[in-house]
Amino acid sequence: MSATLRRDGRGRRCSHGRIGRRSRFLMRYSGQSPGNRNRAKRMTFSKFLVICNARTGSTWLVSMLGELPDVSVDWEFKWRPVGYRPGKLHKVIPDRRFKLSEALERLSASSRIVGSKLVLDARPHRTGEFRDLAHVIPKEVRIIHLRRSYRDSFLSLLRGSVHLLHNSVRTSDSRLIGTLRSDENRALQMVDSWNQVARSVPAPMCRLYIQMMMANDRWIDSFSETHDHYMDVRYSEIPSRFLEICHFVGSTASEEDVSRILHTPPTRKIPDSAERSISNMQEIDDICRELQEDSKRFNFRSDSPWTWLRYRWWNRKFYALRRFRPRN
Repeated sequence: MSATLRRDGRGRRCSHGRIGRRSRFLMRYSGQSPGNRNRAKRMTFSKFLVICNARTGSTWLVSMLGELPDVSVDWEFKWRPVGYRPGKLHKVIPDRRFKLSEALERLSASSRIVGSKLVLDARPHRTGEFRDLAHVIPKEVRIIHLRRSYRDSFLSLLRGSVHLLHNSVRTSDSRLIGTLRSDENRALQMVDSWNQVARSVPAPMCRLYIQMMMANDRWIDSFSETHDHYMDVRYSEIPSRFLEICHFVGSTASEEDVSRILHTPPTRKIPDSAERSISNMQEIDDICRELQEDSKRFNFRSDSPWTWLRYRWWNRKFYALRRFRPRN
């Protein structure tokens, strides 16, 4: 009596016994074994991503979310850094093939909610770059668009990436908190050196950097149309809307936990001394006000060769201005 023949996953004929062995072999090496499928069902993550410009308060917000009992945060995602070497806390997104969802899941094996931040550099981004970066972010990820006054962001960016931690922050495995703790002395030195001398900021530099930040915000706005879970938050609204933000990412933390975190956040606010060290602050304020009022007629072309030429010129001046020291 001949055995009944069927076709396996590759269309070849085989008996009942051989199809079972061959199917198990194919599922095992393709990562689709029954064990993997059951494990994936057990480990379901809620993922969120704070997307913003540099110096908009993302470290403040993300570190507070990381203090919630059911949330784990780490890293800072960067899209193709230009002109500098990524730091220890940076996770570089090299191209559109990057698996952001899997990278977020690897942040923690125990927390139900995982998240991080994607900080866009103040530089021109070509249309193809924005398209590739949008492809990296799946629709299952909850998006928090964090905004800040362009004037304050520019002044903070000019002073440098400075973060200070509270002494009560516990040491953890987070690369984000560990890097901030190790760089605290350097941050204090940057603040002291900035306050030693007044600088004159070129108006074309200020205008270009603010226009690049405006272009970044306009691209982030597009996620409100493509993602079901999108939230727009301003820097000044973080304390008053923090409980709402916690619920948005899926946390079930109590109001007592939220109040405790707001009372003693992981990061300390740096005194606003940047504007006192700029001699032409009135001119900078006028430029910021003009660009803010004309935002609806914004026609900045970030992918033009002329924009990139201006950026490379003023970027060198920008870092030279940041490192400026008075002569003895």
